Amino acid sequence: MFLYLFAIFLLLFIGNNVLYHLGIIPTNVITTLLPSFYLLCLILLKNKFRPIERSESKKEELILYGIIVLLLFIQIAMKASGFIGSFTNILLLPIMFSFLYPTNCDKIKVKTRNLLVSFYCINSLWSIGERIVGINIFPFTGSTDLNNIIYSLDGFRSTALQDHPLNNALCLSAIMVFILTSYNFSLNKKLLLFAIGFFAILCFNTRSSMILWAAMFLLFSIKYIFFEKGHDSLAKKLFFALFVTLSIPTILYFIFRLNLGGRLYSQELLDDSAMVRISSIELFLNTDFMSIIFGLSQEKIDLLMYKSKVLIIENFWIVYFLRYGLIGFTLLISGFYRLFKRIFKPYSMYQRVFCFGGFFLLASTNNSLAVYAQPLCVFILSAYSFSFTTLHKRKLTNRPWSQHL
Repeated sequence: MFLYLFAIFLLLFIGNNVLYHLGIIPTNVITTLLPSFYLLCLILLKNKFRPIERSESKKEELILYGIIVLLLFIQIAMKASGFIGSFTNILLLPIMFSFLYPTNCDKIKVKTRNLLVSFYCINSLWSIGERIVGINIFPFTGSTDLNNIIYSLDGFRSTALQDHPLNNALCLSAIMVFILTSYNFSLNKKLLLFAIGFFAILCFNTRSSMILWAAMFLLFSIKYIFFEKGHDSLAKKLFFALFVTLSIPTILYFIFRLNLGGRLYSQELLDDSAMVRISSIELFLNTDFMSIIFGLSQEKIDLLMYKSKVLIIENFWIVYFLRYGLIGFTLLISGFYRLFKRIFKPYSMYQRVFCFGGFFLLASTNNSLAVYAQPLCVFILSAYSFSFTTLHKRKLTNRPWSQHL
């Protein structure tokens, strides 16, 4: 159990930029693989390649393992190079976390949830602190060209513990969607945690995250005020509505007067960053039929981007489709669909739509899921740790609903 929790700790608090500035530079396969991967491999060896709870059925993960092996052979057949490290981190690591997670253990569930919420708070406060002093303690590790995109017109952007601002925002979002729909926190705690996270999003200065977080909080507010009948008093709901109303001018003051989240209003809707996302679609026009079916090696994708004058592909769906082709892309979507269907079984329909839709809607606005392993791992761990066991549900039914919010 300790090794598994320590692997989660390393995943959350030792991001790519932290590793880089600790001297672990991804120059080969060994240094590219995240520390969590080595710990999980050790646990698998210790458990003889079985889950921590050996009675659990993990057939969905086994199917995904098979799909990944197939994709690995296709990449080798295409004579691709330099893909093992990122391939393992991005696709294999989330499945390993899911495969080993002891679903029916309340103790590990509480400890995992505490780690996730601790990371949420520390990473948020870290980003706010960076914005106040105007210094990135662990700066972004990308190339000079990408740094120019991030900082040239945007002003200061926090990088906190998870490298790129977009990756930080996505990791926080993966936890935030579960916080707002969870029965583990009071309404006051939810509001406090959301406020801390939203100010962090302003410091990361990511427009898509600002807009989506505002929209999701509006949805949460509408549901609480108008559709949770018979649980909380009318006075409490009116107080909540008043709080939300007064919060809007406060947030606008921070945005316009203190220049937090300046990208939301300082640039045109279709600036260079947005145009990159649109032009990425044109890559398909320069791709032959066989490449669409079986995918392309990274070298050929780079050449295609050069010919199409696309600096970076800002959509992980497009990256996956180009990399693995129609066959591999379809298999991956099918495999992860089966996995998420099982993981989200304890959740209500509203919770599934809110959490799953919110996370992947934001993920679709950038390429973080095709570059970083952390967001999908965090999302899977959050889905496990914020759900309920049957015993915990029985305890909750004996308490007023307002105490769970």
